[in-house]
Amino acid sequence: MGSSLTLTLEQDISVTSASVPPVPPLTPAEIPQPFIDMMLQRKAPGKSVKETSPKVFNADIYRAVVWMLVVSSALVVWFSAPSDGSAAEWKTQMTVAEAIKTSNDSRTEGAPQQQVTNGWFTADALPIISKQLSGLHTAQTTGRVPLLLLVFGLGYGLDVVGRSLGSIYNSRAAKPATNAPKSMAAEAS
Repeated sequence: MGSSLTLTLEQDISVTSASVPPVPPLTPAEIPQPFIDMMLQRKAPGKSVKETSPKVFNADIYRAVVWMLVVSSALVVWFSAPSDGSAAEWKTQMTVAEAIKTSNDSRTEGAPQQQVTNGWFTADALPIISKQLSGLHTAQTTGRVPLLLLVFGLGYGLDVVGRSLGSIYNSRAAKPATNAPKSMAAEAS
């Protein structure tokens, strides 16, 4: 039973191959380029059709390194600038001064005593207000904001220039170096 099946298949194949007309060979213009590349690689194993050197500059790694340096220097600038007190400290001091004023106001009788308690409140509040103004002045004169702008501006410039130079370097590294003179036919086309 197995041999008759094989015989039937062989007969079908021979009949099918005899009924198909022969296919003319392709002209070089009709051959797909990937097929030509594959055939050239088969003829010369170990050599590829287009030899390119690997990229030696990775823009993503460069960008990550540059911006990590920018962020670390921005943190140094931010925390190295002096500060003169904090808003929470000033708020508690003002709350204490207001509580003292309220306590003194409850014990006053008449305008002269009210003027005295207002003077005491002013005397308590002025040092706090001067510390706040000093803190604002220190924050503005330390140059924290201009230094941060400088750091981020230099980082952006370094990023753009470095990636541009890297892409130029990669494009030059990808081109094969040819020192051979061009033929007359190559210059004409």
